[in-house]
Amino acid sequence: MDERIQALWVAALTSGEYKQGRRQLRVPAPTGPEYCCLGVLCDLHRKETGEGSWDGQKYVVSEEEWDASLLPHTVRQWAGMATQKGTLCIGRSLSGMNDTGVGFDQLAEFIAAGEVM
Repeated sequence: MDERIQALWVAALTSGEYKQGRRQLRVPAPTGPEYCCLGVLCDLHRKETGEGSWDGQKYVVSEEEWDASLLPHTVRQWAGMATQKGTLCIGRSLSGMNDTGVGFDQLAEFIAAGEVM
């Protein structure tokens, strides 16, 4: 994973700026959007590159069609990640851990430790 983006992602997850959601990259909510940890990475991509936009739960970049719960290929390439779910060296995925209630702070620890493939 790209070290600069890794640091940005860890900082964003621990900043308190993003409210954690589950099962989708981004979930519109009455109190503001909620993000999966992978949705936070997509939002960083949007802010850093000026590309992409949110269409409800989906992150749309270029003409790429993508599932609302997985990283688009463009974001994976930008971040230097090999998988759509943020697979960790320990065999689990960031998206799966996020969806079972593991908090952003703990997920950020895995990312900071270089566990993401």
